[in-house]
Amino acid sequence: MGYLYGASVQGIQNFIFQTNELKDIVGASELVAQICTQLFRETVGAPYRDEALIIGAAGNVRYYFDDLETCAKTVRDFPRRVMIEAPGITISQAVVEMTGDFPDSINELEEKLRSQRNQPQPSLTLGALGMKRSNKTGLPLVASEGSGKCVDMTTAAKRRYIHALSLAKKSFYGTDSDKKVDADRYPYDIAKLTDRNDWIAIVHADGNSLGQIVQSIGGDMEQYRRFSQLLDEATERAANAAFEKLGVREGDSYPLRPVVLGGDDMTVIIRGSLAIAYAQEFIRQFEYHTGQGELGEIVHGATGLPYLTACAGVAFIKSSYPFHYGYKLAEELCSAAKKDAKSHVADGGSIPSCLMFHKVEDSYVESYADIVERVLMPTDALSFAFGPYYLAERTGYFTIDELLSYCDKLQKIDDEGVKSGLRQWLTHMHRSVDFASQHLDRMKSVYSGASSKLVTELCTAKCRQREETDDKGEPRMETVYPAFDVLSLYSIMNVVTKD
Repeated sequence: MGYLYGASVQGIQNFIFQTNELKDIVGASELVAQICTQLFRETVGAPYRDEALIIGAAGNVRYYFDDLETCAKTVRDFPRRVMIEAPGITISQAVVEMTGDFPDSINELEEKLRSQRNQPQPSLTLGALGMKRSNKTGLPLVASEGSGKCVDMTTAAKRRYIHALSLAKKSFYGTDSDKKVDADRYPYDIAKLTDRNDWIAIVHADGNSLGQIVQSIGGDMEQYRRFSQLLDEATERAANAAFEKLGVREGDSYPLRPVVLGGDDMTVIIRGSLAIAYAQEFIRQFEYHTGQGELGEIVHGATGLPYLTACAGVAFIKSSYPFHYGYKLAEELCSAAKKDAKSHVADGGSIPSCLMFHKVEDSYVESYADIVERVLMPTDALSFAFGPYYLAERTGYFTIDELLSYCDKLQKIDDEGVKSGLRQWLTHMHRSVDFASQHLDRMKSVYSGASSKLVTELCTAKCRQREETDDKGEPRMETVYPAFDVLSLYSIMNVVTKD
């Protein structure tokens, strides 16, 4: 008989993206990466066993204790250790005595954890009224840096981890690699991430079909533990391959800042012009590595699928735009991609890998659904939300390669009138579809060859079926155009050098 312990970290995104200071985001993400690994091991102490750790990544710990005393000590000490080391973060805990089968125990544990998340814990960062507070975080100033400048408790904790770089090594080269992250090349200032323009991107990717696999293998604790470990390794290898794809030259500044990498989750802040290529390579490599070796056998045995797939959301924002809202948009874009991908699954088939992106061009802070309604839908039946963009060919959609190919075609056309004409057409579509049609006809008559063909292809609609139905119960149809997305991405990838 033993005890199944679970802990879930809460408030990770708020903790990491509390300010737009990149050095604080660096320290916060490194600190978060330590919570479910090093901090948990240190809390358990000498009795800790690697083989008893079922999950230890992405803000989640699941661990099997042999004795009640060690389990009780961990329950008592771990939350305090986390909240002191990372003020602003809290954790939910639960314990289940394993008197029956593992599936029943793990399900009971997850149910208890869900209940615990609804019981908020007091914050250690509130402070009393009248205290001087940070103008960046709004938290009380309690700690002094070497220069004598005071910072709040949370910022001080993050800055203790600025030079850790363990998450960076895991994301760039892999945990077991002999290569080291060059601290002098690592971005601590947002200006190091930008290049030809001021655009950066937050990329968030998430695996598909995990619930199906967990339900299938949940009866075997050792296989469950092994799957979690192998999945974490596959996600790491996919990130390593995506980083290598960027072709960062020796001596150049690293153009990305990893934020989360664990389980089937990946989040990075990256130079805008590199974001789509990085996300594409990550989900491609995620498919490959989850289909190899022991992990591939587990996946195939549990689901009949050859490998796992993933979806990603890419939020393009100016470097001054609040990272917190950029991350939220990236998550929503990833969810929207998953929703569309799930609608294309045949019986027994995989959810296809794809990504969605959006370029934030105003100061509004709103959900992606609101953005679609306000910006991307000229009329109720017309839409510029052309994504998702799939890894493999899919009728009625562009692949990611096709999306990048259209950006390349725009780059090769010297006549700026083509680009400005397309932008005018988009504007006219919001005002008058008939006038936009006349404008398009004029463009086709003025341009010839590759220019005329490109204009035609970008302004040609595709019809897709919506989930909702009309008054007669028939599926609603939506007309979508690719021009908006292609022009948006082109403007990020091909803007001339900034002043």
